[in-house]
Amino acid sequence: MFHEVRSWAHYTNDMGTNGEKSAAGPALVRRQIAQRRRLLSAAIPLDSTLVVGRAFCYRVGGMKFDQSRKARRLELPAAAGHAFANDSTDPRSIVRAIWGDADLVLLIFAGSAAEFALNRAVDWLFFTGEVPRDPIGRLFITTRYAQRIAFADAATAQRTLESINSIHHAVERERGRQIPQWAHRDVLYMLIDYSERAHALLRRPLMSAEREALYGYYRWIGEQLHISGVPETYAAWQVDRQRHLHRDLVYSQHTAELYAAYRRQLGAWRYQTLLLVQGMLVPERVRRLLGLRTIWGGDHLASMYRLASRLGSGPLVRTALVPARYLGEVSKLDRNATGGLPPGSH
Repeated sequence: MFHEVRSWAHYTNDMGTNGEKSAAGPALVRRQIAQRRRLLSAAIPLDSTLVVGRAFCYRVGGMKFDQSRKARRLELPAAAGHAFANDSTDPRSIVRAIWGDADLVLLIFAGSAAEFALNRAVDWLFFTGEVPRDPIGRLFITTRYAQRIAFADAATAQRTLESINSIHHAVERERGRQIPQWAHRDVLYMLIDYSERAHALLRRPLMSAEREALYGYYRWIGEQLHISGVPETYAAWQVDRQRHLHRDLVYSQHTAELYAAYRRQLGAWRYQTLLLVQGMLVPERVRRLLGLRTIWGGDHLASMYRLASRLGSGPLVRTALVPARYLGEVSKLDRNATGGLPPGSH
């Protein structure tokens, strides 16, 4: 699997002046890289021993960063599946940064709760009745699966995905029908889109290389779940995402029933807060079908929440926004603070 890492391509042109090659040697190169990394501190972390030059090719943490080609690519060894090492050379670190952040995880599912309520395949949620009966409880169950995949080693992640496949097959056998492939893609596309949107709203917009790495990770998940038709590139996915949004969404009785369940569990004012958050987060078509409002000053509210988190007041804000009986589950979502999954979560 390849990911474009275009944000580093300018190094080869900065080695000298007016297109001339610099003869200062690796020391100058390392100083230039250090300066760039300070300016681009939000980029995907790369090992500090990485030396970039026009014909340099170093192996770092089992990966090959090849600068000999015009299009700079980060290549994962085929045998690795995708990198699971939790270190600075892990191109999947943006995935862990997102799925280890309780605030971002809650936003991902706030957006997904809005969009899937409109999905033409939402009747599958009503077949077992678990989601309409306890939507918040099911959210945390789904999150535990997602974090087991994101923070586990390759073998554990694949076992978790196999168990998800088994659950889907069991429901299909019981209903006597197969879940459509387009519905599987819709759910995968929600995770991709709302991961990016949540990060942009509460943290910062993802850089190009981070979007590519994030998409590559989700595409790998799609392959393990035998989801067909997932585009090979992020650019192609953006086109297909719009196609799915316009083809697969409709307001139905199931939509109204799901939102009634959200209101019942959250209470009146928390429910209104959910609607405001969804209005800031979801695509325009979802917002229009649900009648969600965008509020003036929404960006300022997000900035205030970011500030509260940095000052250590984030848990206090969550206490106000999340029903008391779920606060323990929310605190467990903060994997980044603990360095991974707690004992017994694998």
